[in-house]
Amino acid sequence: MTKHFSLLFLLVFGTTMIFFACKKKESLLGKEIYDESMLLDANGVDTFSIVAYSELIDSTVTTNARLGLLGDYNDPVFGQVSAGFFVQVRLAANNPNFGDLSEIDIDSVVLSMEFRDQYGSGNSPQDFAVYRLAENLSPDSLYKNNSFTATNTGSLIEDGYSSFIPNNKTPFVQGTDTLPPQLRLRLKNAVGEDIINSSTQGGMLNNSTFLEYFKGLYVCTENANVAVNSGAVYGLDLLDSDSKLIIYYKQGEALKTFDLVINTNSTRYNRVLYNYSGTRLDQLLQNPTNGNKEFYAQSGNVRAVVQFPTIQNLNNKTVIHRATLYLPYQYFNGDDRYPSPFIAVFNKRAEGDAIWGLGISNGVLVPINHPVVPLFKRYTVDVTSFVQGLVKQSPIFTIPELMIVGSRTNDNVERIIFNGIESDNKFQPKLIITYTEF
Repeated sequence: MTKHFSLLFLLVFGTTMIFFACKKKESLLGKEIYDESMLLDANGVDTFSIVAYSELIDSTVTTNARLGLLGDYNDPVFGQVSAGFFVQVRLAANNPNFGDLSEIDIDSVVLSMEFRDQYGSGNSPQDFAVYRLAENLSPDSLYKNNSFTATNTGSLIEDGYSSFIPNNKTPFVQGTDTLPPQLRLRLKNAVGEDIINSSTQGGMLNNSTFLEYFKGLYVCTENANVAVNSGAVYGLDLLDSDSKLIIYYKQGEALKTFDLVINTNSTRYNRVLYNYSGTRLDQLLQNPTNGNKEFYAQSGNVRAVVQFPTIQNLNNKTVIHRATLYLPYQYFNGDDRYPSPFIAVFNKRAEGDAIWGLGISNGVLVPINHPVVPLFKRYTVDVTSFVQGLVKQSPIFTIPELMIVGSRTNDNVERIIFNGIESDNKFQPKLIITYTEF
């Protein structure tokens, strides 16, 4: 038996692919046992080729995401992103009693949504629109980021209140209450009148009857052209108690409000459109070798693919002690287009399109989230089990490539610019493997 202990440096050459873990009860390492005293140090260093590129994602399921995405921004590398969401508003209690409707005078109607995050500079006005749905949202449907539910024509936003720069920094003050910052869209008073009047026609007996009458809302932006490096997509916490449709009205001398709530029973989904024509992303998709300089991942749109075409040259008795993939990224401190705090890394098996995770839980392969390391501006991915699974005698993985996406795919538009192996930046991607070959 010969022993060989060495450190492998694998450098990276390319860009992107995506997700979903399939289940298989199987040990990644096969539980082979080796005597550590047999592992002797040697001076072998091998360099393996690496290929990286980016690839479009067909679509992403966004059903019942907590954050509603809303807004437009234009990225110089990825192009324009336009986001909106569909949502049901529901009765807080069945069959509300409004008393004498003839005494009700609508003061205003507001769709209130609590800010959670912002992606992009937010330095330009957005033209908002709200449409009433003409088609029911189904709680059993898997809606995707390219899905669309039919709406009625004509925006419900009050004239003169559709265009403004959202302020997600200043708390909202109402009377003696100070609340977190909110995006508040002023709707036409007729919306409130119609809703309250429906109580006399059986529309508010319960949520089933109400949702037949008022099927929901589509909240979006209608910005014709957004300048490069302008705009933002806002993440709105739809499940926060302050996110709701509020009807302010006067009845006699009394000032009152009536709330329609958004909760976990509200079917909702995000719709996100991407226009990357003429961008560096477009150029990379047409010419994957551009990944030598940089490659990309973008939630809901693009995944990164990193391949290791010669790693299986290791013999099937090789023991992998540690394999770590370093993926440096580009980001300037203070940029509102921050990289994803975690990435998910996957591998696709040879048979069919099933995609497998790199970790194991209760005997099942699962995806693992890998955190960003801000100090070094990189992601560090432990791929020990993956590499071992490639080179073992009965391999678990047969395709020597990894697919990388941001860990949140249904409620954000985060993107990542990875350095390629020929990047002019200080650091390039590498894979370091410590192993013993018998």
